[in-house]
Amino acid sequence: MNCPKKIESSDYTDYLVSVESDPVRRFFSVQLPYSWNIKRYNLGRVLDIGCGIGRNLKWLSNDSQGIDINGFSVEFANKKGLKAFTADEFLNNFSPENNQFDTLLFSHILEHLSADDIYSLFTSYFPFLKAKGNVFIISPQELGYKFDDTHKTFVDFVFIKKLVKKYNIKMTRKYSFPFPRLFGPYFPWNEFIFIGKKL
Repeated sequence: MNCPKKIESSDYTDYLVSVESDPVRRFFSVQLPYSWNIKRYNLGRVLDIGCGIGRNLKWLSNDSQGIDINGFSVEFANKKGLKAFTADEFLNNFSPENNQFDTLLFSHILEHLSADDIYSLFTSYFPFLKAKGNVFIISPQELGYKFDDTHKTFVDFVFIKKLVKKYNIKMTRKYSFPFPRLFGPYFPWNEFIFIGKKL
């Protein structure tokens, strides 16, 4: 199934489900390195922004929550027993004063937005991050970025550096995963990984 052009559509949810349930991917457990890379940091209570159908959410602590603009994906995640909300549901029903998270996770979401919308997204959810909490950003490198027609902004370390400077986030680690940076133009699942701390 080709990737639909609108991430808010039911077709996009169907696309995510088809990718996750692909027999070859399941047989070879291709997600194991990526799940390990997130779980090893013990991120605590996570707000997974752009959670989709819950691919990462299922690896996080039980008190973690997910947010997505696609209501169909949120419904699918909830049927799997995960805690997911649409962006409107979350912002209308929860306040930063009563809902502080240890980590904000932005996994394969920022590249779907314009630069202005990325900053707006951070402005909306940054208050939900507790003092000295973590910001975890995952985005595709060159070939992965080209694979999806819904991608709008190439979120590399240069872009991330400008983004986190505005929100007073101190970098604690950045690296290429699962292979070195030079594989970015050739391996579609190579990722930029950035971890920072709210000051």
